[in-house]
Amino acid sequence: MISPQEPLFKKIGTAFIREWEKEFGKCDYYLVDSFNEMDIPFPEKGNPKRYEMAASYGKSVYESIRKANAGAVWVMQGWMFGYQRHIWDYKTLGALVSKVPDDKILLLDLAVDYNKHFWHSEVNWEYYKGFYNKQWVYSVIPNMGGKVGMTGILDFYANGHLEALSSPNKGNLIAHGLAPEGIENNEVLYELVTDAGWSNHKIEIREWLKDYSENRYGKTSADIMSAWDYLLKSVYGTFTDHPRFNWQLRPSMVKNGSINICEDYFKGLECFVNAADDLGNNPMYQIDMAEMTAQYLGGKVEILTKMIDQEYLLGDTLQAVLLQSRFETLMLGMDALLSKHPTLRLNRWLDFASKVAETAQQKKQYEMNARRIVTVWGPPVDYYAARIWSGLIGSYYLERWKNYYASRTKGIDFNMAAWERNWVENSKKTDYEWGTIDLIDFSKRMMALSKDISEKDLKLNRPDMIGTWNIGDKEWKEVKLNISARMLKQMNGFSLETIKGNGTIKISGFKLEADGKLVTSSHDTQTLQCGKKVTYRFSLPTNLQANNGCIMTIRLTSLSEKAAGIVVVDK
Repeated sequence: MISPQEPLFKKIGTAFIREWEKEFGKCDYYLVDSFNEMDIPFPEKGNPKRYEMAASYGKSVYESIRKANAGAVWVMQGWMFGYQRHIWDYKTLGALVSKVPDDKILLLDLAVDYNKHFWHSEVNWEYYKGFYNKQWVYSVIPNMGGKVGMTGILDFYANGHLEALSSPNKGNLIAHGLAPEGIENNEVLYELVTDAGWSNHKIEIREWLKDYSENRYGKTSADIMSAWDYLLKSVYGTFTDHPRFNWQLRPSMVKNGSINICEDYFKGLECFVNAADDLGNNPMYQIDMAEMTAQYLGGKVEILTKMIDQEYLLGDTLQAVLLQSRFETLMLGMDALLSKHPTLRLNRWLDFASKVAETAQQKKQYEMNARRIVTVWGPPVDYYAARIWSGLIGSYYLERWKNYYASRTKGIDFNMAAWERNWVENSKKTDYEWGTIDLIDFSKRMMALSKDISEKDLKLNRPDMIGTWNIGDKEWKEVKLNISARMLKQMNGFSLETIKGNGTIKISGFKLEADGKLVTSSHDTQTLQCGKKVTYRFSLPTNLQANNGCIMTIRLTSLSEKAAGIVVVDK
C-alpha cells in the first residue's frame, strides 16, 4: 500500500483521473475513500505530528485530483465518521480536510440512521461542528447488502433531516440523499426517504402511509391502515443493521434472527392480507401481498427452527421430524409466492449475469459469481447479501436445512461448507415450476396453515441465549455461533449449560472473530458436568463494531456419552 506522503501516490491518482476523462469525458466530482474502515498509522491523539500527518494526507489526495482537473471536487463518504470515531475525532478529521478549499470537498454524512439508532452516538454535524464549513450531504443507509428483511424507523426517515436543517451546526449543508447497498426491498421506505427530501416540515407518518396506500393500490382500507399501525410498532418502528431470519444463516449458527418478529409484526401482516377483500383486484397490492405473506411465513419458519431444535435437545426425535415437515411446507410456500413476484426471484438475477457473457466459460463464471454474492459471499464475511427470493429459498436455504436435519436425525456429519461450495460452483436447477397460482387464495391458506406457530410453545427461549450445541459419544467438534452486534456489546463472557445427557464434556477453549479478525481467544480447558455450567470471561475493546459479522467458535470433546445444551451470554 502506498502512503499518501509518497510522490507516487499523487502520480497514480492524477494518472487515473486523466485516463478516466480520456475515456468518459470531463467529470466534476471524484469519490476518493482512501481511509474508510482502515487503521491509520497516526501518532497518539494530542501529538502535533498526528495532525500534521492527517493534513498532509488530505492535501495529497486533493492535489492528485486538482493536478488532473483543477475544477473537480473531492467527494469523501463519511461512514468512518461514526463507525471509527475512536480514530476520526474532531481534531483529526479537521486536520485531514484543513488543506482543502471549502468548495473543493464534499463530505457525505453517509449513515445518520446508524448514528441515531444503532451506534446511539451524537450525530456527525454536531460532533464535527458543522463539518468545518465544508460542503456536506445529509444521508442515510437503509440497507446493507440488498437484504430483503423489513426494518427501519419510518418516522425517523420522514423527519430526521429536519434536525439537521434546524441545527446551529448545520454548516454548509447542501443536499439530502441516501446510500443503500440495494433497493429492491422495503419499497415503502425508499418512497418515504425520497419524498421527505423535498419537505422542510414535519411529515405525519400515518397520514403519509394513507396517501402512499391510495397512490399504490388505488384506495385504502381499514385493514391496510391497521397493518401499517402494527408494523410501525414492530419492524418499521425499530432499526437493525442486518435484517435476516435465522434460517438464512447456517443451521445451528444463531438462535434468533435480527428481524423484529414480535406479535405486532405477525398481526400487521395478517391485516395486510385481510385487506385483499377490498384491494385484491389491484396488481400492485397482489405483488405486495405475496411479499408480505412470504415475510410472515419467514417469521413462522424462524420459530419452527427453534421448536425443532428444542425437540432434539429434549430427546423427542419423532416430534422434531414432524415439525420438519411443516418447516418444509412453509419454505416451499414462500418459494411459490415469490415465484410470481417481479423482482424477488433468483432466476432473474442469474439471467442478468448470463446475458453479459460472450462465451460458455464466461457464462459459467458469471452465474457462479452471482450465486456466491447472494449466499456465502465470503469468507471472512459470510451471508452478507442474504435475499428472500424464489429459487434461493427452495434450492439453497431449504435444501441446506434438510441436509442438516437429516444428519442430525441419523447422527452423522454434514459438511455444510462443501455443500454450499458445490451449490455455488455447480448448481444447475435453482427454481421450481410452480405453474399458475391464485395469489390471494394461496396467501390466505398459507397464513392459516401457519398462524398457530408461536414462540409461546418454546421452553428454551431465554433472552440471554446465544445458541445451542450437541455432541456425539466420544466426539470432538467445533461449535460455531453467530453473535449479533447488539449482543456483542453486552458480552463480558459466555457460559455453557447441559440440557440433555449425563456425560462429561471437555471444553478446550474458544475464539471470537469480528469482521474476519481475531478479537479474543482462550486455550483454557474446562470440564462440564451434567446439570452444571462453565463460564469463560473476557474484556472486549470498547470500539469493537463487528459491522460485518461476529463468529464464536467453541471446541468441545465428549469424554463419555452424547450430550446437548445451550450457550448463554455472560453480561
